[in-house]
Amino acid sequence: MTIVYLLRYYPTLTETFVYQEIQSLVDNGFHIKIIRMGSRADGLLADMLPNVTVTTVPRAYRFRMYADTSPGIAFLTQHQRLKDIARYRWLREHIKKDPPSLIHAHFAGEAAEWAHALSLDLGIPNAVTVHAVDMFRPRPSFPVLLNATHVRTISHYALGVLQKANPAAQLECIPCAVHIPNDTHPIPMDHLRAVFIGRDVPKKGLSILLEAWKHIPSPHRLTVVSQTTQKMPQGAKELGFLPQSQIPLQIQSHNLLILPARMADNGDMDGIPMVCMEALAHRRPVLSTALSGIPELIDEEVGWLIEKSTVGSLTQALKLIISNLAKLKTKGDCGPQRLETGGYTYNQQSRALVKWFDKVTVSCQFRP
Repeated sequence: MTIVYLLRYYPTLTETFVYQEIQSLVDNGFHIKIIRMGSRADGLLADMLPNVTVTTVPRAYRFRMYADTSPGIAFLTQHQRLKDIARYRWLREHIKKDPPSLIHAHFAGEAAEWAHALSLDLGIPNAVTVHAVDMFRPRPSFPVLLNATHVRTISHYALGVLQKANPAAQLECIPCAVHIPNDTHPIPMDHLRAVFIGRDVPKKGLSILLEAWKHIPSPHRLTVVSQTTQKMPQGAKELGFLPQSQIPLQIQSHNLLILPARMADNGDMDGIPMVCMEALAHRRPVLSTALSGIPELIDEEVGWLIEKSTVGSLTQALKLIISNLAKLKTKGDCGPQRLETGGYTYNQQSRALVKWFDKVTVSCQFRP
C-alpha cells in the first residue's frame, strides 16, 4: 500500500508527531511519500525526519487556460485563492502519473481541502486527522470535510465534539504516539526542576506559569524551552527552541513537565499535547490542566491537574508538589504503563492506523 501524506508545511518543529507517525509506518512496511505545500523556517530544528521521498508543489504554476469545471476545482473555488487552485492542478497531474492507495492530511486545512478535491476528481480515497486548532477554529470548508471525508481524531474529547457536530460522520479515535525508551536517566530529587516545552501562544499558558513562578523560592528552578519576549522571573531561564533530538535530554534533566494549558480568547486550545506523552515515556510526571483531552492522559496517578489555568491555582499546585517531592518519582514511574494502557505507543498506533487505512481505501476507485 502506498500512502501520500499531503502536508501544508514540511518540515516544521511543531509537528514532530506527524513525522514520527510516518516513520513508524515505514518501519512496519508501508510505502509512504510526502507531498508538501510549503515549509517553515523552524523546520531547520526538526532533525529527526522520516526517511521518505518528499515532493514540493511549485509555488508558482501556470496552467494552460481552459474551462476546468471538475468537481474538485468547483470545491476549491469556494475555499482557496486562484493561485493555489493553479498549484492544485499541478498536483492533480502529478498524482495521475502514479496514483497512491490513499491520501492522508493532518489538520483540516488547506492540504485536507486539496486531498478532498483529488478524491472528487480522481476517485482516490482520502482521510484527514483532526487535531485541535482545526476543530476549535475551523475553516469554512470544515463541515464539508467532516461530512465527506474519513476523519480520525486524537482524543475521545475531540471525538465527542465531532460526533455532536455531525452524528453521521465517519470517525475514528486513534491517538498520537511516542516511543518508550528501554532505559531512562534517574529522576533528580534534590529540589524541583521544572521544564516548560512549547510555543509562547496563549493556549499554552506560559505567561501564567511565569507569573506563578514568582511565588516559588530558591533553590527550585524552571527551564523554558521556547522563544518568548516575556521576562524570566528569578529562578527561571529561557533556552529558546531546541532541535527535536535534544528534547528527551531536556526532559530527563528535569523532574516535572509543566503545561498550564488554557482556552485562548479565540477559542483555540490543545488536544493532548505530545510533550506530555514524551514526559511520561521518560518517567517524568506532568502538571497540566483538566482541559480538552488532557485528562484522558494525565491524572493523579501520573501527575497533577488543576481545574483552571490561573496564577493562583498553579502556584498552589507547585507549592503542594514542593511539600512532597517524593511523589515526583512515584508518579513518574507510572508514566510508561499509562502510555501502554491508553494506546499511546507506536506499535498500538500503527496497528490502529492499518485497520483504519484498510477501511478508507475501499471507499473510492481511481478515475484517470
